[in-house]
Amino acid sequence: MSAPAAETSLRLFARHELVLERANGHVEITGLRTNLRVGPLSSAASAAVQLLFSSPASESELAAGVVDAEGPSALPGFLLLLHHLDAAGVLGRLVTERARPLASLVPLVDGYQFVPSPAAGGRTYRLSRFALARREGDELVLESPLAPALVVVHAPEVALLVHALARPRTPDDLAEGGGGVAPDTLCRLLELLSGAGLMEHGGEEDPATAPGQWEFHDLLFHSRSRLGRRRDPYGGTNRFRGVVDPPVAVKAPMTGDLETLPQRDPDSPPSGPLGDVLKRRRSVRSHAPAPLTRAQLGEFLHRAARSRGTVATPYGELTSRPYPGGGALYELEIYAAVDRCEGLGCGLYQYLPEEHGLVRLCGPTPGVERLIEDAYLSIDRVSRPQVLLVLAARFQRVSWKYSSMAYALVLKDVGVMMQTMYLVATDMGLAPCALGGGNADLFAAAAGLDYLEEGSVGEFVLGTPDGEPLGVGPSVEVRAP
Repeated sequence: MSAPAAETSLRLFARHELVLERANGHVEITGLRTNLRVGPLSSAASAAVQLLFSSPASESELAAGVVDAEGPSALPGFLLLLHHLDAAGVLGRLVTERARPLASLVPLVDGYQFVPSPAAGGRTYRLSRFALARREGDELVLESPLAPALVVVHAPEVALLVHALARPRTPDDLAEGGGGVAPDTLCRLLELLSGAGLMEHGGEEDPATAPGQWEFHDLLFHSRSRLGRRRDPYGGTNRFRGVVDPPVAVKAPMTGDLETLPQRDPDSPPSGPLGDVLKRRRSVRSHAPAPLTRAQLGEFLHRAARSRGTVATPYGELTSRPYPGGGALYELEIYAAVDRCEGLGCGLYQYLPEEHGLVRLCGPTPGVERLIEDAYLSIDRVSRPQVLLVLAARFQRVSWKYSSMAYALVLKDVGVMMQTMYLVATDMGLAPCALGGGNADLFAAAAGLDYLEEGSVGEFVLGTPDGEPLGVGPSVEVRAP
């Protein structure tokens, strides 16, 4: 038997960039940050999964095919398989009308579950103020930094519906406005947009909440420049290799009016400790078997990040620290994910700059282990990091004062903090290495923080160098960033 085609249908499909391979009764699904193996599967279940990679199909059509081939007893196992694929972020949804595609939902994060809320006549819908529409290839894409999924618009009447949702509307309002969308189809589309996280319900956001204090571009910049909320390529992908030559390492003079500056005489006396530290500064990824000590970590944090006092102003308290910070706001917090440190147990700690102490947040949980493992991968598996210092920003500390530039200022402060850490670590003969990126969602879960209130914006690996202390002898193994 087969389910009859409906006028309006919600159909499933596998994400288009995924690849399916079948072997020994199993199926392997691979793609960017997706590597899934399921099975063993019956021939009918395997064929149903194969169908999802070739053309969209409704759940009832897929289930009917399995029941026809293997009987009703096979249905619960197949529905569990669909649930497993869904939880792994494999499945998207497509709304069709008379077999014509209108809009499709594509999951962006693992663990996302599409849970449609039936559209009710009295319920008010409005597009999220963080939603944006853009072109991707030949498609119009609707997405948001708050949304775990994006929606691809396939038909012009859906674009008109999105436009109408710039104002609060009920389904009855939208139906009366026309636009060429039938009532049943309208309900399906509202369920799709709402289920993707692209809608807001009720009135304007409360400015006292974290979402209410984010500006659109800041949150978009944050979510798109960190791992966790996208499946796009990330990191050193060399995406233009073979297309165009890389830019030259040193920029040519823009004019011929060149004035040379004096150079330091190599025979002159040393310029002083700072010049020596700057000369020796390197990114050191290779750690010694002997771990960092509690005393060394304490000295490092005291010299690099302690609070030197506070001062009251008409606009709130400001602090003084060893490194400069935008507006003296010092929104950056330091968390230590400890893998090996003599005198300190493994786990995640919060650094208290005023008290100059650590408070333990948790032990070596799976989340903490993943943070350290990601850092290990970032330094090319040279050495497992002894201590990973995560720089987190209290975003509203900056956005309260600054408009339009809050997140950009945070990133400037991260750079200043990292340079301070490099210099202190080098002067102490430790092994420092800043990382180029990290997973903000993973850190928020590990530390129990709200992604929108305080999130990771930088990572810094610290340990003892493998060989002589940094800069002391030639046996130090370093790798330039």
